[in-house]
Amino acid sequence: MYLKHILEKHKKWLENDVDGIMAKLRGAELREADLHEADLRWADLREANLRGADLRLADLRWANFLGDDLREADLRGADLRWADLRGADLRLADFRGADLRGANLHEADLREAKLRGADLRLADLRWANLHEADLHEADLRETDLRWAELGKLKIYEMFLYPLVVIITPWKIFIGCEAHTKEEWKNFTAEEISKMHINALPWWKKYNHIILNKVWDD
Repeated sequence: MYLKHILEKHKKWLENDVDGIMAKLRGAELREADLHEADLRWADLREANLRGADLRLADLRWANFLGDDLREADLRGADLRWADLRGADLRLADFRGADLRGANLHEADLREAKLRGADLRLADLRWANLHEADLHEADLRETDLRWAELGKLKIYEMFLYPLVVIITPWKIFIGCEAHTKEEWKNFTAEEISKMHINALPWWKKYNHIILNKVWDD
């Protein structure tokens, strides 16, 4: 009942109701809590214990999960755009189909996390631990993977001015474009030109570096 009351007050706060109160759950014990489809936008959940919590389809945009324990949490389909997950323990968490665009995952522990099909565009994964994580078919356009611990993940990132290139077994991400290696190889000059006004000269300069880059099987 206590949690339900907080969620109701938070909903009113989001609606600018005078009776509303922002959800302040810093350090809260929410292990295995049922937060399915909860609206916790902007909520303060720093250092909370959300281990095993059900956060499927929850709206968590701009929420603060700094230092949280989210091990084994179910975040399938959740909206985590611009959420602060710095230093969070996300081991074995399920993010399949989640929207993590712009999320701050700096130094987050994502070992064995399920990120298959997740949208990680513009996410900050610097120094994150992704050992054994499943990133297959995740969208990594403009994702910052510098200094991330990738373990056996077959991902390579390089900066070819002014674009970041991320090569994975399933796609090559160049700036805001994402295509398979075969598609990049077969694009015509006209098709490349349509991507950006400066795309063709850039592609002519760097395509051999990108297409010749190989990863271990």
